Amino acid sequence: MLNNNAEFAYQNVSKDKLNLVYQTNMIRIKFIKNAELIFGTIKDVDGTRYEATEIQIHTPGEHTVNGNTMDMEI
Repeated sequence: MLNNNAEFAYQNVSKDKLNLVYQTNMIRIKFIKNAELIFGTIKDVDGTRYEATEIQIHTPGEHTVNGNTMDMEI
């Protein structure tokens, strides 16, 4: 089991603030940035904060687990 102290923060975003981009074997959900709205953030264990600007859904997955490729990866 992975033990970490990362923090996650997110909020609901209306669909007019999102842009879907279809690519070969991938869908990107991009956030149309707005100064008053944050799509989501991750605070790493060393305190570094990252702001989410998009979600990528890959099918099939890009990475392997024990040599097996998963059907989908987010």
